[in-house]
Amino acid sequence: AGNPNQFTTDWLHIENDLNILNSPAYAHQNGKPVICIWGFGFVGRTNTPQKSLEIINWLKDKGYYVIGGVPTNFRTSSSDSYPGYEEVYKAFDMLSPWTVGRYGNTGGIDNYKTQFLIPDYEYCQENGIDYQPVLFPGFAWSNWNSDKVNEMPRDRGEFLWRQMYNIKESGISSAYIAMFDEYDEGTAILKAADSFFAIPTDQYFLTNSADGTYLSSDFYLRLAGKATRVLKGTDPLTETVTIPYSEGPIWFRTSFEKGFDAIIPTNAAMENAENVSNLKVAPVKSEVFRWGSYAVRYVGKSTMASNAHADFPLFDVNIPVNENTKLGFWLYPLNENGRYVSIDLIMTDGTRFKDVNAVDRHTGISMDPATPRGVIDRWNPNLSDIGQWLNGKTIDKICLSFADAPSTEGFNGYIDDIVITDTNDVLGTDAITSIPQITEGKGREVGIYPTFVEDGVIYLNTKDIRGNTPLELSIVNMQGKLVFKKKLMPGSIHSLSIDKLPGGFYIASVIGENVTTNKKIVVK
Repeated sequence: AGNPNQFTTDWLHIENDLNILNSPAYAHQNGKPVICIWGFGFVGRTNTPQKSLEIINWLKDKGYYVIGGVPTNFRTSSSDSYPGYEEVYKAFDMLSPWTVGRYGNTGGIDNYKTQFLIPDYEYCQENGIDYQPVLFPGFAWSNWNSDKVNEMPRDRGEFLWRQMYNIKESGISSAYIAMFDEYDEGTAILKAADSFFAIPTDQYFLTNSADGTYLSSDFYLRLAGKATRVLKGTDPLTETVTIPYSEGPIWFRTSFEKGFDAIIPTNAAMENAENVSNLKVAPVKSEVFRWGSYAVRYVGKSTMASNAHADFPLFDVNIPVNENTKLGFWLYPLNENGRYVSIDLIMTDGTRFKDVNAVDRHTGISMDPATPRGVIDRWNPNLSDIGQWLNGKTIDKICLSFADAPSTEGFNGYIDDIVITDTNDVLGTDAITSIPQITEGKGREVGIYPTFVEDGVIYLNTKDIRGNTPLELSIVNMQGKLVFKKKLMPGSIHSLSIDKLPGGFYIASVIGENVTTNKKIVVK
């Protein structure tokens, strides 16, 4: 706005030399090519209303339909708007007041409707101006400048949807979604990391599941499409989001990392218990976490041997099962009774996964929790091709279930990394299938830590391993290439430098006499 001549020179180059108006994709309104100018009148920018007006009129004289991205308070020329811009605002064919960050919850959205949305719409109607309000999915600068994490939560899409609902209910049929790809401000609707499994290895990243419910990577693209159809009148208006949280092929996955993943609801409690007391399940920071910083700890006590069972619902879901659907999870029993635990699935028709004679792909053992699984004091992968038994059904609940341990001793252990998917996802099911099942009696596990290697050093705890036979550490990348190999003696804690490895994901394995350990690590 400070230099109309510079603007017109630049635009003539775009118009004449680049010929963008000849593109069939170029937007038109009322038969006119559309141009949107953002920023006129904003406090903190150049205060030159006459020069702004000169640019608008120049474009309109050339036959353009001109939209103005204007301050929230354009109508009152206050707060974020300079005074003296009234004629500038009225010169636009359409006004689109900026709202990102102006509210952060449902109450703020509804207040905006009363104080701005409806009065702004009426103002535009009175002055013969089209009106296009802005809505946004959520906001946080933490991806950009380490500011507050998840500052304005997306609330499973309900934050965006409430804005759209108010717009449509007010009789407005047009809206601008901010933004398509601004990951740095946490407003992107473009595909994003769905969970902790998909975040970058060298920085924080706001995931779609950050509010504790699993949402697929394309959820907000699908939500934007649904909102568009509602605004156009081709789909009915509803008060809440109606699209599924995922349409596959990854239906659900969580590593229970707070602020990144689907998290067990705080009001979840033991159900269907018989001869079991005090079954408690919760994500905890643990030295035995398999991935990230958290694992789910389960603790309980059976009051009768071989005739006790209980469920602990972890998640309410709505997942259609097809012939390719798989369930994967990791179990770390801390005692013998802790091996009588599994993930059970309850279908909408009442069918239970534990009752359909399903088996683990690797071991062939039953997925029923009454069948003991895994080796004590180590992470044990579990993978079942559930589509073989549940094809055509819909999963309603994901539960942790305990059943029929051989004694009344307490049972406890950890579960981590639950995945339901139609494909072998590299950080979900692929990680499970790439690590061989360790059968009972194979031997002790070596501690490999940390999960995130930030300073180029990893530690191997072999203090509990006896004998004089060397152990061999191998590290392979996700393409299966061996990138590091080292022999070491058991009986101590080893510190090893791996600072020459590029940043990325790796599988570290330790093999020796009666020892087999595999662990996934991230090198920054």
